Amino acid sequence: MSHTMVLDGVTSQMIPRLIGRNGQSIKKIISSSWRMYDNYQGQGRGVGENKPKLVIKIVTVTKAEAEADAADDDKAKAKVEARIITESDSMRKFASHALRAAAKVIVDKATGNTFRLYAEMPHSCIGMLLGKKAQTMRRDIEDIAQEIEFDYEPQYGECAKKAWTKVTGTKCPPLALIRDADDKSFIGFEPDSPDTEVIEILVSTRGLPPNVFLDLVNRLSEKLDERIKRISDTHQVTMSSIEDALEFDTGFD
Repeated sequence: MSHTMVLDGVTSQMIPRLIGRNGQSIKKIISSSWRMYDNYQGQGRGVGENKPKLVIKIVTVTKAEAEADAADDDKAKAKVEARIITESDSMRKFASHALRAAAKVIVDKATGNTFRLYAEMPHSCIGMLLGKKAQTMRRDIEDIAQEIEFDYEPQYGECAKKAWTKVTGTKCPPLALIRDADDKSFIGFEPDSPDTEVIEILVSTRGLPPNVFLDLVNRLSEKLDERIKRISDTHQVTMSSIEDALEFDTGFD
């Protein structure tokens, strides 16, 4: 008995990753299906069922083939399908579950986005930017996710909430490298000197279209720009006060 399921989001270019080198990935999917089946049998369920066979085939359905089978040609499109061959209905369900889980991992990785923001700021101030346990940065992401949910679609808001950020102190990268890059930019003005202390903010998320992800990055950049200026100004005032205090002659011996 054969069952066909569409692997949502999987493209023909992703098939090699789904199958794996020497079929290792598809073998893991089959092993996972068997583990679920054995545990199911171990609970005393499915008793009396003969031990089934399981074969999984991954195939590409071209747009022309899809149009031939579709009632509405406008909705027909190329797709990747899995054909599960087994005489057991429970095994079919376990294999479908394992395939969906494996496909989701591959699709999520393929739709992942990263962007690097750079800003002039003392490295010692990174904690102030993040807030206690990074809660300030987390609130920024949550606020932006609500805006994206309102401006686009609810599902994009959910993806935006899961955006991940990492802030590190670094040397100032070559300015031309950042100007020419599609996945890098400065927050605020570019540093005047290559020796200036700079922080790198890595922004990463999955499941957002490129235009929505870039919108998220731009909104985050605007929020951080204001806070970085405030933190840097406060730091400069503090350092000036320290220098004034050390240089002040109290007249005491």
